[in-house]
Amino acid sequence: MKKILLSAAFSVLPLFSYDIHFNKSFEENIKPDMITTRLSVIVESKKENLISNTLSNFNSHIKKVDSIKKDNGSLYIRPKYIYKDNTSRIDGYVGELNYIISSKNSKKINDFLSDILSMKKNQNTSIRISNLTWKVSEESSNNVISNLRIKSIVWAKDYTNILSKKLNSVCKIKNIHINSNYNPNVLRMESSLMSVKTKTNTVPIPDNSEQKVQLDASYTLECN
Repeated sequence: MKKILLSAAFSVLPLFSYDIHFNKSFEENIKPDMITTRLSVIVESKKENLISNTLSNFNSHIKKVDSIKKDNGSLYIRPKYIYKDNTSRIDGYVGELNYIISSKNSKKINDFLSDILSMKKNQNTSIRISNLTWKVSEESSNNVISNLRIKSIVWAKDYTNILSKKLNSVCKIKNIHINSNYNPNVLRMESSLMSVKTKTNTVPIPDNSEQKVQLDASYTLECN
């Protein structure tokens, strides 16, 4: 009689596994490093060529300045109409030169704007400085958010190891969802229709204070 030996391999399988869901916030303070404003030069006159020459003079001067960043430059001249007896006719022209300017140095912005204000020679020219704002540059913003993201992941790994020991289980990270609640527009001060009537031609700079950047992470851990 032949004996047939049956061998069986057994593995210990967990009876059940379960998920743990929770949220955690991570914070870091950051100080704005970029000040920006919208600069507009507006000229009104009966003579189109006078407007063109004045705005071209301002534009040439602005382009020569290397100490600040200039974006979204635009220049246009349009006719002004008056209406009488159901008819319209041209009654002069208005021209406008616009730039978004920015710098990491508030003194350079102030010096530049003071210089532009001093260029006003006639009453038909007005200079508008609006939305003077401290912001965090894209580079600094990306750096702080990246640091917080790494911090949230490292924390999750450490916490998973601690939880495994406390529960006498094997826990692992199943999912991490990260969301940053951050608005780079920190402080805003609007200065409308600034002109050379200001005695010193200086532009008040808003205070620059730190802002809290918060990153919220949602975790799912699987333990068995």
